[in-house]
Amino acid sequence: MRVGINAKFDAAHYLPGYEGKCVNMHGHTWHVEVEIAGPVDHSTGMVIDFVKLKEAVNETIERLDHKLLNDIIINPTCENVAAWIWDRLTTEYSIIPNWYCGVGVSVKVQEGDGGWAKEER
Repeated sequence: MRVGINAKFDAAHYLPGYEGKCVNMHGHTWHVEVEIAGPVDHSTGMVIDFVKLKEAVNETIERLDHKLLNDIIINPTCENVAAWIWDRLTTEYSIIPNWYCGVGVSVKVQEGDGGWAKEER
C-alpha cells in the first residue's frame, strides 16, 4: 500500500558555479510530496498515522520556509533539497526508524511550476 501527503514552503536559493541565470539568488514555492509504501498494520488499518506524518513533514519543511537554502544545504539544487528532506525524515523522527521491514519512503520536491526531483529508498 502507498499513502502520502503534500506540503509546500517558500524559500530562496542560488546555484554556485552554475552557468545560467540560476547562479543569481531567486525564490520558489517548493512543492513537497512524501509517500510511504508498506504493509497495512492490521491493528490500526493504516500504513502510517497521517497526523504523525504531517507533523514530521511540517517540522522538517518549517526549517526551510522563508529561508535562504544556501545557508542550510550545500548547493541547494532540487535534487539536494529532496535528499535533505528525506534524510531528516528518516533520521530525526521516531516514526521512521521504528517501522518494520518493507517500508519505503520517497520525497518528491518540485521547484515552483518547473522541474522536480525524487529521493526514494
